[in-house]
Amino acid sequence: MVSYAVIGVIAIVVLVLLGNVLGHINRLSRSLNGFLALIHALGGMDKRDLAIQKDIPKSVSSMTKLELPRIEKDFPEFHWPEWKQRCENIMKMYLEAVEHKNPKMLKDVGYGLSEQVRLAIEENRDHEVNEAFDNTRIHQTEITRYERDKFLCRVIVQMAVEYRHSLQGPEIEKALVNEKEQHRYEIELVYVQDISAMSDETMGVGVKC
Repeated sequence: MVSYAVIGVIAIVVLVLLGNVLGHINRLSRSLNGFLALIHALGGMDKRDLAIQKDIPKSVSSMTKLELPRIEKDFPEFHWPEWKQRCENIMKMYLEAVEHKNPKMLKDVGYGLSEQVRLAIEENRDHEVNEAFDNTRIHQTEITRYERDKFLCRVIVQMAVEYRHSLQGPEIEKALVNEKEQHRYEIELVYVQDISAMSDETMGVGVKC
């Protein structure tokens, strides 16, 4: 039986800001203030409510206790604390890569995630956008789902992330300076069971061998 601990056949392929692909993070950031204003108009929230909301970490779908035994049955050497730490490190590296506009800062990940960071950096450069993510804190990291078929095994992990976000550029209507934000992110760990049986469409998720 092949172990998840064998990094050479594992791909960390997808990092998603829930509700929006992270490759478009600056678009989301530019619309954030307008979205909060809409909530204020529709829900009667005042500025104090919004401030409190920013201080509450996002909840994640925690299925670790249910899914971890299934994973460990298939992969006895799977060590969740190690992979939990690695996912959190990947999250921080992604933000650092976007901030410094250097995709090489994101290491040991699959093609899909490498492409996401490249596109995010390219978009910021095209629009002369500068982003910074300071005081990053990961409040919670949990396994939310485990999927297995004849092609792939997927472990989907969710993280509740907090940081101070700065966003500036000539096309930014309202710049952000050290703005506190709370978001949920999702990352996939993928093990390829039978690469020869995978279709081109399946391969599109990105595989690192």
